[in-house]
Amino acid sequence: MSDATAQAAPANRPRKRDVRFSEAEHALVERSATSYGLTPSAFIRGAAVDAAREQQGLPPEQRGQAAGATPPQLTADAVAALNALRTEVKRAGVNLNQQTRLVHHGVIDLGRVGPTVEEVAALCEQVVFLLGGSSKGVAS
Repeated sequence: MSDATAQAAPANRPRKRDVRFSEAEHALVERSATSYGLTPSAFIRGAAVDAAREQQGLPPEQRGQAAGATPPQLTADAVAALNALRTEVKRAGVNLNQQTRLVHHGVIDLGRVGPTVEEVAALCEQVVFLLGGSSKGVAS
């Protein structure tokens, strides 16, 4: 390990593992990591830790998530719900945009925009829930 690498290594991850890939495997890992918004190192670490926890027989909800791990996969029902929500969010966003323009032109009172803002916020909470965020106050 070079001095620069040693200095950059986080204190909570002092151990290093070298891995070799074929060109095709390397390209696949790079693309996958990028699609998740992760560095290749974080992607590989997350995949390895998740696989090890699965091999140890831990159910998904007890595995925890290694920093930089791949996000949980969405179920078909969650994908369908997200597609439906996407349409609703777009519709509510268009309404909000139109109302905002009318407020700026003095055509409607700002108070009339409140219900649309609340609708957008509720839809956003549902999206966060479906993507594995907080389940506070949202049922699927």
